[in-house]
Amino acid sequence: NPVTGDMELFTQWNINHYTVMFDTNGYGDAPAAQEVEQASYAKDPGAVQAEGHTFGGWFTDQACTAGNEFDFADTKIMGDVTLYAKMTADEFTVSFDTKGRGTAPEVQKVAYGETVTKPADPVDPEQRRTFAGWFTDAALTKPYDFSTPVKGDLTLYAKWVNANSVVMYRLYNPYSGEHFYTASAYERDVLISVGWNDEGVAWVSPQKSDVPVYRLYNPYGGDHHYTMSAYERDFLISEGWLDEGVGWYSDEDKGMPVYRQYNPYAATGSHNYTLSKFENDALVAVGWNAEGIGWYALDEGSI
Repeated sequence: NPVTGDMELFTQWNINHYTVMFDTNGYGDAPAAQEVEQASYAKDPGAVQAEGHTFGGWFTDQACTAGNEFDFADTKIMGDVTLYAKMTADEFTVSFDTKGRGTAPEVQKVAYGETVTKPADPVDPEQRRTFAGWFTDAALTKPYDFSTPVKGDLTLYAKWVNANSVVMYRLYNPYSGEHFYTASAYERDVLISVGWNDEGVAWVSPQKSDVPVYRLYNPYGGDHHYTMSAYERDFLISEGWLDEGVGWYSDEDKGMPVYRQYNPYAATGSHNYTLSKFENDALVAVGWNAEGIGWYALDEGSI
């Protein structure tokens, strides 16, 4: 418009607004983003709550490097920014109770979500009892699975059995699907070191009896088989299986049945053996064939 007289002009300034976002690094719920005027301060959204982790402040870098903590009271917002939550896994104590026998393994400090390092088996200095696994309860009813993530302080209790008995270990090959059973702690540890899963103590056998359980190996399929039947053993040997001798012994007093199941669809790991009637029935329910009792374990109540 034409100017017809004196005029005073004014400049209009728009105030910029910026976005402050919060990244919890994958823990808990992220606070809502904030729209903040330029040169103003963001509001501290408070601590992030996440199970097994402790909040350690908001940082300007995702790695939450020392020195990069964001100061809500002293830092003006001059552009869009993302703040990152520092979350530290809580540490828990894992203790081992040997029930007064031998030397207890050292206490372990384990971060939330990590697993306990399985210690060496304790040894009874009087050689009257044999170690038979770690349990989560003093009554020794709940075996501990060392693949379980730690979520709190934990005490593990040692189970001991009569030294005249033999502890049988159970392992699982996640690649072939085979369950393997052995009386040798050395063989167990070697297999664990090459990737087998430790499934703890399977049962307890007598050190000797008149009823051997034979162990065989199929060099073509890579499978093992176990049987009380000398006839079945000899037949499998005639079919190319290797005789690996006596694996252990069955309880002549028939204390506790070890159930045998067969998977008609599996090339390896086709047989499973268990003290658990529940496991037996669950496998049969999904297509395994129940093959009755493979042999007998000692009744631990009489050991």
